[in-house]
Amino acid sequence: MKRGEVRRTVVGMASVLAGITGGAGLGGCSAEVDPGAAPVDAALGLLAQPISARGGTERPGPEPAPPPIQIAMRSFSANPSVGGSATSVSDITSPSYGALAIFMEKAAAYTHGSVSFSVSNWAPTAPNTVIEQVGIEGDSRDAAYDTGGALNPTWGLFYLSMAPFHLDYEQTLDWLYEAGGLELAQSLVDARHLNVKIIPVLSSNPQIAGHFKAPIGGASCEGEHACEQTEAVGLAGLCSSGWTLRFLPPGQDILDRACDAMVTDGSIAQKDLGFVNAISGLSNLAAIQSGVVTRLVQATQMDDRALFFPELEPAPIVQSLQNPGHKGLRFLHFPSWHQPFLLGFVLLEQNTLWNGLTRKQQRALERAGRDALRESFETSESVQCEKLGELLAFNDDQVQLSPSGDPILDASGQAIPADLHIARYGRPALNRLQDAAEAYLDSLRGAAEPTPDELEFRQVYDSILDYERRIRFRWRPTRFPQRCRELERD
Repeated sequence: MKRGEVRRTVVGMASVLAGITGGAGLGGCSAEVDPGAAPVDAALGLLAQPISARGGTERPGPEPAPPPIQIAMRSFSANPSVGGSATSVSDITSPSYGALAIFMEKAAAYTHGSVSFSVSNWAPTAPNTVIEQVGIEGDSRDAAYDTGGALNPTWGLFYLSMAPFHLDYEQTLDWLYEAGGLELAQSLVDARHLNVKIIPVLSSNPQIAGHFKAPIGGASCEGEHACEQTEAVGLAGLCSSGWTLRFLPPGQDILDRACDAMVTDGSIAQKDLGFVNAISGLSNLAAIQSGVVTRLVQATQMDDRALFFPELEPAPIVQSLQNPGHKGLRFLHFPSWHQPFLLGFVLLEQNTLWNGLTRKQQRALERAGRDALRESFETSESVQCEKLGELLAFNDDQVQLSPSGDPILDASGQAIPADLHIARYGRPALNRLQDAAEAYLDSLRGAAEPTPDELEFRQVYDSILDYERRIRFRWRPTRFPQRCRELERD
């Protein structure tokens, strides 16, 4: 269109508009004006006005943002490096540190506050497991934090801390995210119609493999006479010790199987070793203080320090304030063959809660979980050497105590020390435990007519074995960070 045509078109529009508005001079001024320019200028001025000023229909504004979504979840543990509580914080220097808080903070940050988590403990209704309860819609128990063991009683062990003597921490994360391990777990949960979304959110460090009264393979005595006089008992001595261990599967099952094998091959005459998970009416510490539990396997040195070592009081120290060293459990065993790390998952009801989130929110929570998984491991790891040092020094100059707080004396009338020492399983014991682990895992495959659990176990275990073949896997004992390697001499 030519310039003159444009001007004529606009002038024509001005004339029409002038007629609509009454025809009096659109310029609104008595001064002499260009008869062609005035209608054009006026028309352009009118067109520049907002629609509301021209009497048109007002365009609706943006939709208001939906209210923030607050998710209350059950937490299986308040232990510092493996869980969290309603009051936990992510500051590792705080007495209220709980690793779960790292994920909770990232979830709120990554969703820009549109999704947040809190801890509100609830119990499943029998006979439901935690994951089954989460999957029930409309009962307000639609979120939980638990270990990977909660995914399934048979194959969940691979998502709890990997099977003993298999993938290490870094290899497990690679298997989860790059080799299909996480997708496989979600597909098995979906195939059972559990209606649960699973998100890994936390990982913890290698755990102490036992507080025992004698070393299995040897100890670092640092010149202490009583320690040097305590002989290593070996796996044979452990299996026939008469001790009662607070130990959990799969480590418990593997140790039990190793002891059975020693009976079968004649290494020991009979097995005399008991296991407990919990004692009704007693905390784990109280069970040790009372003598019901005579050996302990719990968690990392950070967690054990917080859970089992009350602040020391002047003598006589009453039973309720005594720690495992006071009861003779003074040899802290490594390496962590039974649980080289721990993985924690958030479980979310899928149909309503998870699918009710936007795709952007879902991606943000998955990213928060993956980032928190690694950060929680690194955060706890940053103080584990320090915590181990604190634990080893905690009972310096302490002696073993009776329930009334009196010193326990040896045959020469001397008080028996209660201070703590690093101890080792030793290669012979680890070799037997590794053989028992492989036999135990093979037994979970089932027989000629496997159960649904056993069929699923085969899928997960075969996926891990395939991955191990690709990377030419070889098991190596876990190690502490370089700066505290001098504390373990394996």
